[in-house]
Amino acid sequence: MSPKRIQVFFFLIALSISAFGQTPLFEHQPFLPEKELKTIYMAFQDSQGMMWFASSEGAYTFDGFDFQLRSMADSGKVLPITFIFEGKDNKIWFGHQKGEISYFENGSAHFLGFNGKKPSSKITAILEDNNGVLWISTYGEGAFYFHKDEMHQVNMKMGLSENYCYDMVIDEAGDIWIGTDNGISVCKLENEKVKIRQITVNEGLNDFIVESLSKCNMDNIWIGFEDKGVSRFNWKTKKLSIPRGTENWPFGTVRDIISFGDYVWIVTNSSGIIEYDMKKEAFRKLEFPDGHNLKKTKSLFRDSEGNIWLVSDREIFKSSGKNIEVVHTVDEYDIENVRAISSDKKGQTWFANDDGVFRLANTFGQEKRLTNFPISVLDRNQQVICVFPDNFGFVWLGTFGNGLVRLEPSTGNFKLFSEADGLINDNVLSISGKGKQMWFGTLGGASRCILDEDAASLNWKPDFVNFGREQGLGNNYIYQVFADSKGRVWFATDGNGVSMFENGKFRNFSKPQGLDSRIVYSIAEDTDGTIWANTLTKGLYYLEGEKFVKYPEIPEIVSEQIQGIICADSGVLFVLTEHSGGFLDFKKNIFRKIAGQEGIAEFHPDLNDITKGPNGDIWIGTKSGMMKFSTNFRNTARQPKPLVRSVSVVFEPIDMENQITFGYAQNHFMFSYIGLWYQNPEEVTYKVKLEGQDLDWIRTEDQKMAYSNLGPGRYTFRMIAGLDNYFDESNEVSWSFKIKKPFWQTWFFYFAILVLIISGIYFFIKYREKKIRKKQQLLREKIEFQFETLKNQVNPHFLFNSFSTLIALIETNTEDAVEYVEGLSDLFRNILGQKDKQTITIKEELVITKSYFKLQKKRFGDNLHLDIDDKIYRLDFRIPPMVLQMLIENSIKHNVVSKLHPLNIKVYFDEKAKILFVENNVFRKKSEDTSLGIGIKNIVSRFKLLTDRDVIIDASENIFKVGLPVID
Repeated sequence: MSPKRIQVFFFLIALSISAFGQTPLFEHQPFLPEKELKTIYMAFQDSQGMMWFASSEGAYTFDGFDFQLRSMADSGKVLPITFIFEGKDNKIWFGHQKGEISYFENGSAHFLGFNGKKPSSKITAILEDNNGVLWISTYGEGAFYFHKDEMHQVNMKMGLSENYCYDMVIDEAGDIWIGTDNGISVCKLENEKVKIRQITVNEGLNDFIVESLSKCNMDNIWIGFEDKGVSRFNWKTKKLSIPRGTENWPFGTVRDIISFGDYVWIVTNSSGIIEYDMKKEAFRKLEFPDGHNLKKTKSLFRDSEGNIWLVSDREIFKSSGKNIEVVHTVDEYDIENVRAISSDKKGQTWFANDDGVFRLANTFGQEKRLTNFPISVLDRNQQVICVFPDNFGFVWLGTFGNGLVRLEPSTGNFKLFSEADGLINDNVLSISGKGKQMWFGTLGGASRCILDEDAASLNWKPDFVNFGREQGLGNNYIYQVFADSKGRVWFATDGNGVSMFENGKFRNFSKPQGLDSRIVYSIAEDTDGTIWANTLTKGLYYLEGEKFVKYPEIPEIVSEQIQGIICADSGVLFVLTEHSGGFLDFKKNIFRKIAGQEGIAEFHPDLNDITKGPNGDIWIGTKSGMMKFSTNFRNTARQPKPLVRSVSVVFEPIDMENQITFGYAQNHFMFSYIGLWYQNPEEVTYKVKLEGQDLDWIRTEDQKMAYSNLGPGRYTFRMIAGLDNYFDESNEVSWSFKIKKPFWQTWFFYFAILVLIISGIYFFIKYREKKIRKKQQLLREKIEFQFETLKNQVNPHFLFNSFSTLIALIETNTEDAVEYVEGLSDLFRNILGQKDKQTITIKEELVITKSYFKLQKKRFGDNLHLDIDDKIYRLDFRIPPMVLQMLIENSIKHNVVSKLHPLNIKVYFDEKAKILFVENNVFRKKSEDTSLGIGIKNIVSRFKLLTDRDVIIDASENIFKVGLPVID
């Protein structure tokens, strides 16, 4: 690589930001652009992680992307909200400008209904004591507490020090501290009575008017006054004290106080934010970015991520606090074009730019912090491009073109060493050392010297030992030299990978040893002693055994070139790229990117623009100043807080708290969720799973997930929010619901169907039994009828009469006798031929009837008449067999048949009624044959089995008529 290429390379500088002095990085949060708020009073974070802001236009929530109005309107006007608080039941309370109290629950706001006196003055604070009693302070009416649905007032008449109250806090004992215009009133509710004790100037307060109170993580309550600064009360020692350094307070009224770690931020009305270091007992004023004024800050709030929110009239700012600080101007000097940076054992930061070499003292107060060390032997073309403090307190400066400079900070004197003094090359790109050894990486190889006892003197002259390719060094172009904890020295080269010097010998690592890139920019050692190498185009490698192994690509910076790496005290690597930077937890494969915040536009670092101080802070040099990342930065960065914001069913939002059961047709669900992460909300990714539907987790960057055509059953929607696709330490939220089965799939429907089936089977069996019984009865009737018929035919009287008639015919007329026998034979043959049939045609029945009548005619002669209507022979219908025969026989049986009383039987058909009538005249015998009446009953029963129509029986004094319904 040519010297010209190297020179251009080292002039790539970092970071475009805008601030003055060493100050935390503030990011402006643009509020609703279409709505200009008159005043923003405070910020608050609820237990779900959502940020709230109280304003003159109501209460707004902020999820990192959008603001949303959450409070209610009264008569069309939005009521100003001056305070927001969350109770133990997760109910969000609002205090209003004119004393109204409302709360937000289940997605909507409601006014508090209560008995007792209602406040009518501005609500200045709300809190809840250990017993769940709500306390409210006002500006003009003292304090109130809400207990058992009744509001009670606590004012001067009851012992309150003043009715104008500014702030409240609860101490470790559960007592309520109220800051007023006349000191502090400490209240406690016992046995339905309020006990009050006073803390005033008589008890040691700095001032009468107490405008702010804040609990501190160091057993203190910080107290802010109108004129006399701050004091603190230690609840363990029960003592008031004025912090050292704040006795002569010049910054005006204290509006708010927060504490974090060893620091306290104090909001003042005339000087903006004052930072107090509790360990060093010193304070300094924080400066603000261009275009904004910290003097307008009204309140501060520290969220669960460690972010600090500043409310300043109409604007909202977010700061990482001490985690990220920028240095642009110190002692009225604008720091620019930082090309090299390093830290000494005292925590002082050394940097070099076009104006020379500077030391930034790690001090507060009014003393001068920045010291310039001009190097007269260097011109504008001989830039200092690396800085390294040695163990004797001297600072070594590597230059481009003029060798080495050894600077004595106490006097500003220096000594120059070049090739003429034995240095291998005057272009020194990197300096490193361990113990007494100093190593220098150049464009011509490496040089080493030993710091002996004489090295404590400025006039000491080093004895350089030089190494190049001839001595085994892989390449003479050295970007970085690094001495590790095991006494080995590593060289990042341009052209032959990595070289390592150990026990007087070099070992080279290139492609055969797993290092695919020939160009290596930097080397670092982690807390486990593993060596890491940063290559030009192939990313990161780590040494495992005798070979380098490529670390997986980091998706967040895959398109960026890594410029430098350094190990943080927490065991992770800080990775500096062209446009960003971040912490790499290589054991968990997590990369926390630091980008996207206002004030961090992009990185363009040089190789030596990164260093680590003795306290673990990491410093970066930039084109417009320097940036410091606290060693606690990664440790405070937890996972996002997951939140299911809403659920819509068939495109309509539902009440998630009270509606968890849905009909089978309500099976289209839309889940809206978010991972609340205010440091960089765009980096949040999600894993979602609908138990009962999804077999595995679904990874997505979307904040909505839809499910259609869900079947009946129980479901649980689960969501995890993570950073950079890391979810192992994430929290999970879930929401369970049930889709009911359609009625035809319910147990009730199944039961009803079962009942119907059983009933159907039952009624089928009953019907079948009835049909069988009917068939059996018909068969029985038929058999009885056949039996009766046969019995009648073989009735002794019938046989006797038949035989008597036959004998008489034989004696008088042989031919008639033969004919009679033949007729009797035909009758029995016809009866036997039709006896098994349920019905026969009328024509078949008339054959039987005429055969029977012919026999009876032989017996009774002209005394018996049968008149059958001729049209019956032309009809086609059916009747049970031998029914007409039985009716004619029945007529003969029960009536006198003589010359004086002839028996006339008529058979005719009523076409309209479709009934066959058998009719005879009546002259009953004085002594009838024994009869059980089975004949007529048998006929009636048989017709009931065969048809729904009834047999007609019409018996009068002169006529007996039977009507038989015909069967089609």
